[in-house]
Amino acid sequence: MTDHDERLEVPVRRRHTTLRLLAIAALALPLTLPAGPAAATPHTSARHLTDVIPAPVDTRPDARAAFRITPRTVIRTAPGSAAARQVGNHLAETLRPATGYPLPVLPVRSTPLPEIALVLGGADHRVGQEGYQLDVTRQRVTIRANTSAGLFAGTQTLRQLLPADIEAPARRHATWTIPGGRIIDYPRFAYRGAMLTSPGTSTRSTRSPRTSTSSASTKSTTCTCT
Repeated sequence: MTDHDERLEVPVRRRHTTLRLLAIAALALPLTLPAGPAAATPHTSARHLTDVIPAPVDTRPDARAAFRITPRTVIRTAPGSAAARQVGNHLAETLRPATGYPLPVLPVRSTPLPEIALVLGGADHRVGQEGYQLDVTRQRVTIRANTSAGLFAGTQTLRQLLPADIEAPARRHATWTIPGGRIIDYPRFAYRGAMLTSPGTSTRSTRSPRTSTSSASTKSTTCTCT
């Protein structure tokens, strides 16, 4: 085999790996839904981007771009990043009980499925090392950050944007809609840098840049990601 042939073979192998992951995820989706009935819950009002507490640095709602989590939704993480994969796994474990959805975590560059994407790099220049940019469209939710700590902070904001029943320990009958638009957030004050254990090795404040503030929350807001 020539050097030219070897260079061609590498991207082919990568494409085959990606296709296998997508095929496995697609086959698993209808098979892993829980068989038990969902618990009945009262109607919950829709959330808005402006409901996030504390208020982010920059919020730009788009009422036409709401995203709905369904049984087909996947969580996509940055390929080659173990820390991003851990943040994705933590998010999936947080959302699965109440939704009853499998939410497979795929370390690939793209998917044809509705997705929540956790991407390292490409965020607004203001986010620094602890902030994030969260974009919600009808096709996907994308959280961009420069570090896994920023990705984790973005997932905590995502939790706030879902109905309060997302914190339930068992499946709930609900429409899991995330309001459309963009949020950019990052720590603005030095005092926000103590106490929250977030991905990476640092310990930060519950306002750095945020964590879930739902009084009904019984789930961990920490991720021991490295």
